[in-house]
Amino acid sequence: SFDADYYAIWRERATKAGLGSSICVPLRTSINEKPFGSMAIYSERKSGFLEDEITMIENLAGDISYAISSRHMELERKQLEDENYLTNVKLEIAMNSMSDAIFISDVEGNFLHFNEAFATFHKFKNIQECAKTLKEYPLFLNVYSMEGELLPLERWAVPSALRGEAGIDREFTLQRKDTGERWIGSYNFAPIRNKEGVIIGSVVTGRDITQKKKAEEELKNEVLYRTKLMENAHDGIAIINQNFEVIEANQRFVDMIGYTKDELYKLHVWDFNISFSEAEIRKRFSDLSN
Repeated sequence: SFDADYYAIWRERATKAGLGSSICVPLRTSINEKPFGSMAIYSERKSGFLEDEITMIENLAGDISYAISSRHMELERKQLEDENYLTNVKLEIAMNSMSDAIFISDVEGNFLHFNEAFATFHKFKNIQECAKTLKEYPLFLNVYSMEGELLPLERWAVPSALRGEAGIDREFTLQRKDTGERWIGSYNFAPIRNKEGVIIGSVVTGRDITQKKKAEEELKNEVLYRTKLMENAHDGIAIINQNFEVIEANQRFVDMIGYTKDELYKLHVWDFNISFSEAEIRKRFSDLSN
């Protein structure tokens, strides 16, 4: 409703300023949107504004609205670009600080981000030499299961993640076709989903565990060799840890003690050695370690 008393104050001020009429039009991005501002024009004429003048002012308000909203959109776009740039910089810094190869792909298998370790892991000279799409890799790389089966591309880590699979410590043997170099990689992978749960990409980490597997195999061979020596020995032999527990014994020792191996491995030395007390055994071990 019109409040005459409220507007009387402004009418008095307008009269003193020599203003006879005014028009105020909303500023908005479209006719269906709420106004984000307004434009007011004052005139000395008391008769107000003509119809074509009103149309011109409304058109001007539309142009101004478009200019303002376009500027806001440009500023928002620039701010978003800056935020994305900073996010990418932070991501690259974080990724390059890690020793594991890290690579992120879109749903088409294009690599959006990967670190320096990715280049090293795949035996590239540098990160600039890296192929940027998954489909390029079968041209120079073979991937095998640990049983020696040559795997098709769809069974590699990235395609598996893009199908919705997640893997932890999955081991594969890789071989460069151009150099023949082979190595073993341990992979973790998972899909990337949007808010609606739709898969939009993948994230994969890889670690070269060739030396680790070699050391494990050497240790396994060493243990087998030691076990064979112990079993073929004529004397009873037992290996005791720092907690005075038997962790390994040959059959000759088991026969001498009179326990099964399973029983023996649950005992402490003083449980089957009646010649010395627990305190004496602890002291003798202490003397040996010193």
